[in-house]
Amino acid sequence: MKRTGWRSVVISSVLLAAIAAGGESRARYGGTLRIAMSAAPTSLDPAALATSEAGRQVARLLYETLVGMDGHGNVTPLVASAWVPEMSGQRWRFQLRPGMNWHDGAQVTPESVAGALRSANSDWTVRAEAGSVVIENATPIPDLLADLTLPRYALARRQGDKIAGTGPFAMKEWQPGRALLLAANEGYWGGRPFLDAVRVDMGQNERQQMISFQLGKTDVIELSPDLVRRARARHVESAPVELMALVFTGEPATQADADLRRAFALSLDRGSLHRILLQGEGEIAHGLLPGWLTGYEFLFSGERNLERARLLRAAVKQAPSLTVSCEASDALAQLVAQRLALNAREAGVAVQVSPGASNAQARLVRLRMQSLDARVALRELSAVLNWPPPLIGRGSLEELYRAEVALIESGRVLPLLYLPQAFALGPAVRNWEEDPFGAWHLEDVWLGAQP
Repeated sequence: MKRTGWRSVVISSVLLAAIAAGGESRARYGGTLRIAMSAAPTSLDPAALATSEAGRQVARLLYETLVGMDGHGNVTPLVASAWVPEMSGQRWRFQLRPGMNWHDGAQVTPESVAGALRSANSDWTVRAEAGSVVIENATPIPDLLADLTLPRYALARRQGDKIAGTGPFAMKEWQPGRALLLAANEGYWGGRPFLDAVRVDMGQNERQQMISFQLGKTDVIELSPDLVRRARARHVESAPVELMALVFTGEPATQADADLRRAFALSLDRGSLHRILLQGEGEIAHGLLPGWLTGYEFLFSGERNLERARLLRAAVKQAPSLTVSCEASDALAQLVAQRLALNAREAGVAVQVSPGASNAQARLVRLRMQSLDARVALRELSAVLNWPPPLIGRGSLEELYRAEVALIESGRVLPLLYLPQAFALGPAVRNWEEDPFGAWHLEDVWLGAQP
């Protein structure tokens, strides 16, 4: 599938650029990278970490999948060094990278990898055979390689309450929901990381992260898209990998319900959301998948039409007020929700914003793209929202488009914005690799001298 490319931005002040350019240019070993995040995972099991983006970032440091995917959507070797499809794609054989060990020192064997994959997907038949791992299914599994790059297929060795991975860093200290200290994996197959350790402080809100960063106590913090242009520190920004959308509890129950939702949709001014609230960062969303991933997002229509919205609203007698919820801790989402309510009011649609409400008719959500394979990304979005999996023929762009159209026309979702993932970097951070997907590659990061 053709992609239109991705945007990666690194902005720094003249002073910080001079420091980075004039300081050490040679990588060096040592030091602890300090990261702050708002999420507060309470388990280091890869299945639990896969439920949030912050958790997935941590999981990438501890665990690896059989194969990975680069920024262009190409499958790359990780724990598996080679693979081949058999039986017309019903069976795949993976040759493991030799000489690998789990963090607890045990050897990575086909048997241990097969056991980890069985627990991740009970539908597959997974076995160790002739020094390799074989995955078999009753029907062809053409998306297998892309599927195996998903966080839930991260490989782990479980021994009682202990868990070990093969990633560039190993767990050293763990305070569930509070802090995690990782140590460099000395025997990592890709070479020992430059950093000695990574400390992750969890449950830190935006204000706490910013204060800690300004005081020099943290090297990397999350940066909300609406703050990117105002950030004075050096920062990195991914492609717009996160969809912000309004999701209704179900399909319209009546024609009046459908008309009211349509009136709401036509009242939305996505342009002002993008221009004012996001300060021009990210992109306006009319579809579920961004254009840089599919190339066809421009075909979706979502322009504001207040006149039509008012006509639809007038046709609904005794229209109820719609309650919209969002995460109570998400300041940007609350701003967006309030702006949506103002837009709707201009069309005569009553919308009440109730952060954290569990019984709202609609909720404002952020849905992270799970894969650079568009088919898998759409399927994973549907799964997160508990929708039936879309029917898409392999390699058919037209079928992918039709499946996306069907989901949007169901009246269950209103796409709003595509958001990038951004991080502010302290002056000591060197060689942070910009990733279109926003993934951390800390095995290549090193720390220079503080200015």
